[in-house]
Amino acid sequence: YCKDGWLVWDGFRQNLGDFTRFFVALELTSECEDIDLDSAEGNAFVRRWCAEPVKLIILPVSLFINNNAGFPVLSRTMQRLLSILLPHCAQIVLTGKSTRDDHSYTLYAQYLRYLKNKDIQTLTEAEKHVLGYEDTLQAPLQPLMDNLEAQTYETFERDPTKYIQYEKAITRALLMLYEKRLMENSLIYGTGSPHRKSAKGAIVSTSNHDSAQDGGSEESVIVTTTLVLTVVGAGRGPLVAAALSASSLTNIPIRVYAIEKNANAVITLRNRAITEFWSNVTIVSTDMRDWVPPELCDILVSELLGSFGDNELSPECLDGAQKCLKHDGVSIPHNYTSFIAPIATSKLWNTAKAFNSSNSTISNGLDTAYVVRFKSAYQFATAQSLFVFEHPNRDKKIDNTRYGSRSFISETDMVMHGIAGFFESVLYSKELLDQRDGKSSGENRSSLDGQSACDYDDFTPTSPRSPRTPVRGTGSVKKEFFEGSVDNSGRDSALKPRAPPVPPPPGGLTSSNSNNNVSTTENSDKIATSDPVFDENNGENCDRTHMAEEVPPKSSTEHVVDTNKLYAEEDTVMLSIVPQTHTEGMQSWFPLFIPLAQPIRVKKGDTITIHIWRCADARKVWYEWCLSSPVRTPVQNSGGKAYSVGL
Repeated sequence: YCKDGWLVWDGFRQNLGDFTRFFVALELTSECEDIDLDSAEGNAFVRRWCAEPVKLIILPVSLFINNNAGFPVLSRTMQRLLSILLPHCAQIVLTGKSTRDDHSYTLYAQYLRYLKNKDIQTLTEAEKHVLGYEDTLQAPLQPLMDNLEAQTYETFERDPTKYIQYEKAITRALLMLYEKRLMENSLIYGTGSPHRKSAKGAIVSTSNHDSAQDGGSEESVIVTTTLVLTVVGAGRGPLVAAALSASSLTNIPIRVYAIEKNANAVITLRNRAITEFWSNVTIVSTDMRDWVPPELCDILVSELLGSFGDNELSPECLDGAQKCLKHDGVSIPHNYTSFIAPIATSKLWNTAKAFNSSNSTISNGLDTAYVVRFKSAYQFATAQSLFVFEHPNRDKKIDNTRYGSRSFISETDMVMHGIAGFFESVLYSKELLDQRDGKSSGENRSSLDGQSACDYDDFTPTSPRSPRTPVRGTGSVKKEFFEGSVDNSGRDSALKPRAPPVPPPPGGLTSSNSNNNVSTTENSDKIATSDPVFDENNGENCDRTHMAEEVPPKSSTEHVVDTNKLYAEEDTVMLSIVPQTHTEGMQSWFPLFIPLAQPIRVKKGDTITIHIWRCADARKVWYEWCLSSPVRTPVQNSGGKAYSVGL
């Protein structure tokens, strides 16, 4: 390769010390044609300049060649090299004598503008939307201490990729749980009664058919199962909409509870419930950790992930909310893993250092983690996994503190300014759920005391479990389910027998304009519906015009469309901002930048060992970090004195 100018620049920078108001001008020569950008070494040789304050590129006109039409162009290698450097510099200077007949530089300038505009045109709409956020340090969100602004919600909701992935995960979970619930319910159904109450949200219908073989009669059981889905941290409702879309796609009926503590977001939720006819959605305005659910849910959905996975207290929030989930229910996301990598970015490090000034609201800018969309940065080692959190967490003693250390091999000579943080999340995984169920089935058998999984799932915190009564002549179990409401004092009101819900029509869930009224209580907004399960008073205040008949479907397969191949290739649905597995088109999360107290110079092949602690007390959660190689550094943010997330 051409002479390594980066080493010359780095030596000059060390001589200048803390003086930062100087910049780099790069001159490209014909030797640059020999750089192999497809190799790791050649790629690192060029891309490390992305972390430096490059303001000027000097381009000799002798590097241009004429195409077939006689216009000046650059070679493929030079085009690729400029596509890497152009986003990081402000100006290009052409040097040398023009070879054009009119001695003009116009055609050279037009060609360079064409190259720059071509790169811009290849950006997606989501990438264009976040262009203004590049290299801007932002404080991570404090979701439990602060309510998000409408503009923040709007920014999140502009990313369709995230909600497409959530809808896929919910769809897969609905298909799996619906089949599972039908199998469980079939174990406890008796015969001889045309309509009997079974598990919550299920109706049993029996009919007699002549047997062609023996002339006798045969009784078949038709089941309708309504799954319960709870969205915690519902925001302005994009996850609720994704859940309803998944229900419509699969024709599997659901009841939805939308839990949100932000009063401003709840107003938007109420409005959407009315205008979009969310007749099967109950809106609850409270903290998810304090809510006492009227019934356990089959699926618990949340989007509490931060740039580092757990840095916005998703573990603490979901640990408090998992009381709403049945023992074999599905949490979306199922797990999430944080990743780290060494990073060079002199611009962002100097910006963070400037926060140490007396007029800054940040006590120590270099002991604080930031959310940032990297532009003037270079990650010079592959990211590695660090912390893993899985939900629901069934540990007897839940401990969300963590410690991890990872070692990296530097790909090139570089100056390390900090640690880049990413996350990867498994929203749904059939393989992981099968492993969980296989493991838990034996462990839970003794604790259930002979009860079926359906018996266990029907326990709700607000109503006692009814006794089981054998059905004569069948040997199966018949259950009466009761539902109570909770008054302002938290005590149960009179328990009333619950009427079985009306099964959905074969075409799937539909909404009627007569069922769109929203009745509001102090802690929740109930959407009037033909299903009395939704009303706290067992449907006494609901429109009963659609409750006259309870006609089960003709076939147990009519509710569900043929979805055997639906998303079959995606038994695992994921989200990722890790560079090597980044979800295509997703821009909802920017990486985390964790600065070092002082830049560390590393040589190619050096081992970099990073240590990170996730600490917690009764009031806050914080991170501490340091290096043990190639040099030892002090532990930063000790005790969370500069940066923490409030509980």
